[in-house]
Amino acid sequence: MSLFDNPEYRWRETYLLFHKKSQRALAAKVVQAIEGIRGHYKLEQVVADPDGYFESGTVFAEEAFAAIDLSYIEDDQIREQIAEIQEEMKEVLEDPEDLAKLESLLEYDVRIDLLHFERLSAGFEEEDDEFNSCFDPAALLAVAEKWNLLTGGVCLDPASATIL
Repeated sequence: MSLFDNPEYRWRETYLLFHKKSQRALAAKVVQAIEGIRGHYKLEQVVADPDGYFESGTVFAEEAFAAIDLSYIEDDQIREQIAEIQEEMKEVLEDPEDLAKLESLLEYDVRIDLLHFERLSAGFEEEDDEFNSCFDPAALLAVAEKWNLLTGGVCLDPASATIL
């Protein structure tokens, strides 16, 4: 079940982690890595393929008032998406290290979608644009870092032209 269907959560941002299919992580390794993050992270609703490779799941970071839906994506449009991202982000990136990571995307053929959600506080009004004061965006960064270590990939947010 996606957190989009849960009224206790509000979507904040989506990061994409591109990596090589040959580096795909086993679901058990993903659970171990995520639950090893300091701050009581739990990976639930884990789905694996018949060979035990990670397909999807949801990370709950209670102390950070955050959750992250994770989905493995393997399709023919990934190469096209990479080309579009490179085109858009080349115009705004200046750091040589970020530009090198952007260029390296051509090596990758699969991705993990990291959909970051904020857990809403009691009494939160839907039309209220103020963010939850307890929400810690670092939860997404911690999870993305673990994925980078597991897959050797590149994680980015195309909307903000940010590369981790």
